[in-house]
Amino acid sequence: MLYFSLFLVRDEITHAGILLTNTRKGNPGLVEFYTEFLGNLHHAFDKAGTRLAILVRGHIGHAPSLPTGNGSWSVGLDSQVTSAIELYDSARDFYGPNTKIILAGHSVGSWIVTQVMHARPNAVSGALLLFPTVSNIASTPNGRKLSWLFHHPIPTIVSGLSRLLTFPPLSVIPYALSYTSKFNDYPPDQLNIIKSLVTSPHVVYSALTMAHDEMQTIGSLGSASSTVQATCERERSRIYACFAAKDEWVGDEVSSVKAMLDEHRVLVRDDDVPHAFCTSHSIPVAETCIEWIKEILMG
Repeated sequence: MLYFSLFLVRDEITHAGILLTNTRKGNPGLVEFYTEFLGNLHHAFDKAGTRLAILVRGHIGHAPSLPTGNGSWSVGLDSQVTSAIELYDSARDFYGPNTKIILAGHSVGSWIVTQVMHARPNAVSGALLLFPTVSNIASTPNGRKLSWLFHHPIPTIVSGLSRLLTFPPLSVIPYALSYTSKFNDYPPDQLNIIKSLVTSPHVVYSALTMAHDEMQTIGSLGSASSTVQATCERERSRIYACFAAKDEWVGDEVSSVKAMLDEHRVLVRDDDVPHAFCTSHSIPVAETCIEWIKEILMG
């Protein structure tokens, strides 16, 4: 449900830049889902003469090759937000005041972006909220259908069962994904990423645990605990948002989110790009982001 990133562009004298990203498609946050998307961004700016280095950072506990302890405190939403703020601070300290920083988030990553902006007000040059889930996530169609899966002790049980997928005969299940209706149009490289996900117990646990936090934390925009509305209204001149024509992770929340942003910086797509755009629709979303980034850099 989320993708979070920092776009850093140095001043015109040095003519260099860096892109730091923290990615999460849907939930889980596997960096590899965004290779094509980030590649298109990098190619466009490189072709235009803007050097943009890219550093990708995944969520804590979401990398199959980097096991973590199964402590909810270490892989939960609060830890991810703290880590994102630390990444921003490190980038700002290292690159200095002449660096333009643009935050970008996919899905719940958009909510993380607002938390960074809340913690560091009026500090970024812009923000891109892609298919944002920033309010009432538990009340969306997918939230209502799936929230039961995130309650204790289900994350522990499901993550334990995922270990069985590495042993015969159950080990054939991940390889049969391409024959199911949900995944039959996924590119082979994306299917391989999903296979690595479902056979990594610590990733399954981390993803489900963080999803539980999302359901509990991301509520009404007008609630006392929500900082999203105040942050977006304060920095609305810097924020761009992209919504799908139909998104069951957003539901009826589009209008309320649009109301706190500048209308000309909000795009509700009329094509077939889904919430999980990074699996097979990276190019059209990258094209949208390229234009927004250019606009921010010219400002």
